[in-house]
Amino acid sequence: MPKVHSAREKISRQQPMLAIGAILSLLLAMAALSVKDIYAAQDAASQRMSFSRRAARALELHGLRELAEPASRSTLLEDQAASRSLQVRIQAARACYLLLQKQSRRARELLEEAAKLAPDVYEIRFLMAEVDSREDDARALRACNQLIKQYPKRIEAYELKGRILEANGKAKEAMAVYSEALKRWPAVNQMIDRLVRLAFAQGDLDVVIDISKRRLKREPRRFEALFMLAYVEELKARAGKDMRLYSDSASHYETALEVQPRQTKLYQRLSEVYTRLDRREKAVATLRRGLVVDPTDRDLQKAFEQAVSPKGNADDVLAAYQSLAEEYSNSADILDLYAAKLMAAQKFGDARKQLENVLKLRPDSAKTLLDLGGLALRDGDNDKARKHFERAADLASQNPEIFERIGSQYAQAGHSDQAVQFLERARAADPGRLTVYYALAQAYQEMGKMDKAVESLQSGLAAVKQPRSRKALLLALAVFQQIDEKYGQALATLRKAYELDRNDIQTFFA
Repeated sequence: MPKVHSAREKISRQQPMLAIGAILSLLLAMAALSVKDIYAAQDAASQRMSFSRRAARALELHGLRELAEPASRSTLLEDQAASRSLQVRIQAARACYLLLQKQSRRARELLEEAAKLAPDVYEIRFLMAEVDSREDDARALRACNQLIKQYPKRIEAYELKGRILEANGKAKEAMAVYSEALKRWPAVNQMIDRLVRLAFAQGDLDVVIDISKRRLKREPRRFEALFMLAYVEELKARAGKDMRLYSDSASHYETALEVQPRQTKLYQRLSEVYTRLDRREKAVATLRRGLVVDPTDRDLQKAFEQAVSPKGNADDVLAAYQSLAEEYSNSADILDLYAAKLMAAQKFGDARKQLENVLKLRPDSAKTLLDLGGLALRDGDNDKARKHFERAADLASQNPEIFERIGSQYAQAGHSDQAVQFLERARAADPGRLTVYYALAQAYQEMGKMDKAVESLQSGLAAVKQPRSRKALLLALAVFQQIDEKYGQALATLRKAYELDRNDIQTFFA
């Protein structure tokens, strides 16, 4: 068994406990406090805020933050001093809060006080087991076993026992605990998720399939169950070359995409399944659907191109993108994607037409204006390029990336003067932008102004504080100083770079 402290560390990193959530809800209710603002539903998957944060927030709202402070005297306890039962519940609520704050020692003290008042209260005994799980796993397991035996209708001890076994590497035993709990409470999603995750990690794919199917009988459109079932069926089909399982997998992927159509990775998985079923047209159509959802997904683009032309025929790929653009001619994103593919194929005239269509749909797109300006520069139309670039700069007046891209476009076209103007604007907008200093130095070098190139890198050293970035600038500065035949200065600069990272052998040899 792993060391106790390592097990506790593993447990503490897991999501807030279902058990503490249930106990805390009960305790606050028994203390006559409203719990409606603790949580709207038990299902953690439907909540944006973790349960521990919601529970802690609820306690703060009800004034229980002060109760958690060791030195404080609870006015609530003083007012209700005659009620031993209420004292026990409040002590437990305080302990619960402290557990959520990871203050186990103080929580144990409060629980021991409460146990003296009411030694047989389930909530107190369970919370003691929870504290034990952070200090002594063996003792915590014994406590869980006793609670399960004495209170078979309470789920919290099952969940805690399973987590302890998981943390100690006893996955099979943890699975058995979760399975036993699910026989009594078949609809507890957190427990189902734990069992599915463990079964998948152990390679028990049949268990995953069985659990997922049972879950779908209760919730036919539960995305997690649909995805897991489809994926495991795909894995089993691939191992046994079972076409029936491939068909089942495709059906479940399709339903999962109906539930969550923006899960772009699923389009790739579904396309692969259709390919295995020798349904190439269906595979291509599936990837087209994915690109409509997110045309910028590079993995989807790559899979689409591979599906369209397994041999990599560029004309076939472009024809497929053209067909997509014609079908979705009102989608600026699709047209922009097609334009990018045309530019990559060096079909600049066709690309310009597509970009102009994009600009009609999205007149305030700085990116489209940049692309059109770059094409105008390529054609030698400097006036049109300047018009596009200036408009893009106006649309993104404080965006250094836009200025840098314009400067780079000018630099690539050999217009160093204009490049410097926009790169200087980029530097002013973001003095810590490392790449701007490189680009400025290169532009000044092209203009034959080596002193300016060196000055730009030196100004970068004054603005950039991060050691790795400073080292990169120093190395670049040394190169420019060597080009300018300032060898003594270059050597001194290299020494500074070496001082920043004495383990870099390349700097040493430079």
